[in-house]
Amino acid sequence: MTTKTKLIELPFDQYQRYRDVQEIADLARDKKPLKVLDVGGHPGIIKEFLTKDDATIVDILPCDTPNYIQTDGSNLPFEDDSFDFVCSLDALEHVPPGNREKFLNEMMRVSKNYVVLICPFHNENIKLAEEITYEFYNKTFNAPLTVLGEHLQHGLPELDEIKKIFEKKGMKPSIIPSGYLFNWLPLQIAKIYIQSLPDAQQLNAMIDKFYNTNYYELDHKEPSYRKVLVASKQTKNILSKVEKRFAPSSNGSKEEVKSFDTFSMLMSLFDLQHKNQMEGLTKELEKTHDILKEKDVHISNQEKIINDRDNRIQDLERWAAKVQQTVPYKLYSSVKKLKKSKSENENGN
Repeated sequence: MTTKTKLIELPFDQYQRYRDVQEIADLARDKKPLKVLDVGGHPGIIKEFLTKDDATIVDILPCDTPNYIQTDGSNLPFEDDSFDFVCSLDALEHVPPGNREKFLNEMMRVSKNYVVLICPFHNENIKLAEEITYEFYNKTFNAPLTVLGEHLQHGLPELDEIKKIFEKKGMKPSIIPSGYLFNWLPLQIAKIYIQSLPDAQQLNAMIDKFYNTNYYELDHKEPSYRKVLVASKQTKNILSKVEKRFAPSSNGSKEEVKSFDTFSMLMSLFDLQHKNQMEGLTKELEKTHDILKEKDVHISNQEKIINDRDNRIQDLERWAAKVQQTVPYKLYSSVKKLKKSKSENENGN
């Protein structure tokens, strides 16, 4: 993946968070490349978004991407202030609760300036949305959705607790909503549904491309699936720039026109699949009917052959019975018996 075209086809949920980091890095960059660390960034997609910068990725999973280090985010192998810009995208919720503060402290330790944390935080609507998504995936594929399973297992981070961890280090973060929840949930359901269709990879990418192209800018509002926390040790004015960049559009009519009715889209997909299933079922029934018809013809032919054979046998039996009643046959039988008797007598002597 090396082109903007391919990036725009990333799953909408993934594209959103990396695009958010890209927008923040563009505001933070000061005429020279940023030295960036992405904690929990397997497999290294951030490199495709921050092409102007020098990015290092760490994660517990193995990977052969350049500048990738397999390590635990709670124990980073770097000196203090090693990076200009340290970020973590949808990773903290996968960290066991007891290790989350250490994970964040490590991010702040190795950053000389910017820290960006992106992840979902606990509230009842988000928890319910994840449970619905998890159950729908499970029912569709008869398998657990591992990523959300870890969310449900560990529980999502509490926003107030995370803010306090930042504030202990003198870093008060700005908080930006990202991923409008009332788009996030139905679109997740729609994409899971599409994944269940045969040869649907292209359709999935097309839907992501359409959403990423047209609705990214409108997705930074409450209620949001995740939050973007931006903090700085040195450049405090970056926070106001970030808040301005992601402020909801004041053009309400434009937003209303571009409102993404995901539930209507989802129902349309279900209706389309229902029609496809009915067409498929009709074709299968027609095919089965043709097969049965062919078998009926074959059976009928076999029955005719058997009946013809039985009739022939009966004709032969009747003909044989008539022959046995004729004078020549009776004479032939008498002569045959005499020959047999004579032969037996000669053998006896």
